[in-house]
Amino acid sequence: MVITLKFCSGKCCQEWWNRHADAVNRRQTAIYTFTCAHCGKIFTAYGNRHRKYCSHACYIADRFGGDSHE
Repeated sequence: MVITLKFCSGKCCQEWWNRHADAVNRRQTAIYTFTCAHCGKIFTAYGNRHRKYCSHACYIADRFGGDSHE
């Protein structure tokens, strides 16, 4: 069995996909809409139906106190 690599490394693969986000074939059934538990902002997340915060800053502010840096 011959394995053909499309990228030279995992880092190269990730960088390519980050630069070509429009090429990602996402299922519409995996996009979820939430309201942030800290700031109340409405946001969407792909593939994670248990998300609570719109950003890491809101997570830290809600968990440890303080205001988010958004």
